[in-house]
Amino acid sequence: MKEKKITFRQFMFFDRSGIKKYMEKMARLGWLLKKINIFGYEFKRIEPKEIKFAVTYFSDGTKDNENLSEKELEYKEFCEYSGWKFVAKKGKMQIYCNENINPVELETDAVVEVETIHNTMKNSFLRAYYVMIILGLINIIGWFVDILENTISVLMDNFRFIGALCGLFQIVIGIIGLAVYYTWYKKAKRKAEFDGRFVETKGAGNVEIGMFAIFIILLIGSIGFSFIKLKESDRKPVDTYVSNGVEYEIFKDDVPLTSSDIWEVDKEYYSSKVTEYSSIFANVYDIEENVIYNSEESLDYPNINYRITEFKVSGIKNLWLEDLLKEYNEKSIPKGNNLHLFCDYVVEIENEVWKAEKVYRQGSSLSGGATNGYIICWEDKILEIKFSVLGEVEDEIIKKVVEKFKDW
Repeated sequence: MKEKKITFRQFMFFDRSGIKKYMEKMARLGWLLKKINIFGYEFKRIEPKEIKFAVTYFSDGTKDNENLSEKELEYKEFCEYSGWKFVAKKGKMQIYCNENINPVELETDAVVEVETIHNTMKNSFLRAYYVMIILGLINIIGWFVDILENTISVLMDNFRFIGALCGLFQIVIGIIGLAVYYTWYKKAKRKAEFDGRFVETKGAGNVEIGMFAIFIILLIGSIGFSFIKLKESDRKPVDTYVSNGVEYEIFKDDVPLTSSDIWEVDKEYYSSKVTEYSSIFANVYDIEENVIYNSEESLDYPNINYRITEFKVSGIKNLWLEDLLKEYNEKSIPKGNNLHLFCDYVVEIENEVWKAEKVYRQGSSLSGGATNGYIICWEDKILEIKFSVLGEVEDEIIKKVVEKFKDW
């Protein structure tokens, strides 16, 4: 039979009524409080019995959970003289117990009791709530500023999103904590001054449990999201080949569009690799389709490389596009593709064949003109594609691409 029990029940610091009732319930079940830690309460086994508990506060007490201040020691002696035994403390809160069914009340002046709790809260938890709100605001504002400056990298980073979500959670906890406390305090002060009765802190414990549950859900969600950021090609290389003394890997991943779909070429002469990036805001698929130069026939084969961005959240496409165009113009496209090769600027063009909201074409200062690289914006996706082929891309080829991706 175990002699120790730890519970993770949470109460707001000023919830005197909730803490007291919980301790009395545990005593009836055969458990007496031993100490309080950051996660909850530690109990020791006793014979089940009726035990009365009292929760007191010292605004001038120590924050140390183990040691008592001089005034707290004096109060402890007074309590023991009155039949109350010191059990544990958490910061400036102390818990006493008494096995007498009708013990002498430790607190008899409701006005003093309410103000003591208020002074204790002002010097500890109320400050913590305000700091929590401020830090949360800094976190959220910083995240939005980063989005404006580096849209793609920030929205594809699940860790940073979870950090912003934690900031929002901090704000919510701070606001709820302040609202619950001040609602009780104003009512309790008014009641104590009117008829000298203390207003019990009903429901405050449930609020704390709810916030703790949200925290656990957020923590689990954070862990889950952090593991879905990058998914490499599901398959390993199926083979290798050597060209000009260099060994290359051959992939045969399933891709939505192949060179053989738009040109009359043999798909066996192509290596197709997919890399998927996922976040809460978008899915990005990098597709590399490269010619396998292991025969004379494949030397003149064209090929395509492209990236598809699917947006899960509406309203971010324009910010994403603005950042994307900046990356192309600054030649800072993330590694892992060759969409930006021989490109140092993009220009918007009119081309109804693409059936898109906007179409951009890559250009090269080196070659002095446009290349066969395009950025196509549809309602819920952006396609970046480069055709490695001499001359202009024919409209029939573009139509095949549109047919594949517009409603993909």
